[in-house]
This record gives sequence, C-alpha cells and structure tokens, in this order.
Amino acid sequence: MTTLKKESIMARIEARIREIKKNNIAYNEVKYDNSVGYVDRQFKNITQQDINQHGINWVVINEIAEKWNPLVGGPFENKLQIQIVAFTQALQKDDNLGTIMNSLQKDIMLAMLKDVELGNMCSYLVPVSNHPVDNMIFPYGGFVMYFDITYVTQGFDI
Repeated sequence: MTTLKKESIMARIEARIREIKKNNIAYNEVKYDNSVGYVDRQFKNITQQDINQHGINWVVINEIAEKWNPLVGGPFENKLQIQIVAFTQALQKDDNLGTIMNSLQKDIMLAMLKDVELGNMCSYLVPVSNHPVDNMIFPYGGFVMYFDITYVTQGFDI
C-alpha cells in the first residue's frame, strides 16, 4: 500500500510537534520554552492519569478541509487546512495562564515555521489564525491554531 501524500504531510507535522522539548533547539541557538507531553491526531478523553503520565502540554492535530484546484497539464493543487488544538495547565495558583498559553503557542509556531515546506512535501505552509478555547477553567487553558498547507499532486500521489 502506498502512503498518501496527505498522510505523509500529517505525519511530518506530528513529528515537528513532538520535537518541542525544552532542551531542543527551535532555531539558531534559541531553545524551546516548553515540552509537549502528548501529541495525537485524534481527540481522546484526557484523564488526570493521562496528564500525570504524559505531562501538562497536550496537542491534538486535526484535518479541517481540503480544496482541490486543477492545474494546466493534469496536476492538482491541494490546499489542506489543519487545526492544532493545544492544552496546558498552570502549576501554581499565582501563574499567569495567558502567559503560559502564549509561550506554548510561540513554540508550536516556531516548530511549524521551521519547516514551511515540510521536507519538500508541500509548496508552503501558512499560519491563518489563532484563538483561545472557550469555557476553560483555571488552572487549565487551551487555544486553537489554524494552518493552510498547499501542495501539488499528480493524480495518484494524493
């Protein structure tokens, strides 16, 4: 069975997010500020036991939509829209949850922009928007980031 190009792209994104660890270099000599404890491509009910086992920063990657455009000569340009949902937790009562969320958002953005062609699998990756998750209760917080990924395919390598 041949791996779909879209599946390879999603796996590359998952790998980029998994690299977010405090001791890893984000770019040049700059290190990430956070470590992501859990990454998945489907949402599961997160329990306190899961948090204790995997750490406090969780990321779920979802496909949102695809838009195909035919190009001259037979190939297609595909715009794949993805959603990255991230959850974090303030560990101390006096921690600023907004600052913690902004720091994790920055690390995810750095990881994504570090490889905008996703290993030459796409033409480009563009951040589109970001917003906080509604109805989060301190000490938990979350945000959603949206990205567009554009790539060209020749019929069978979709």
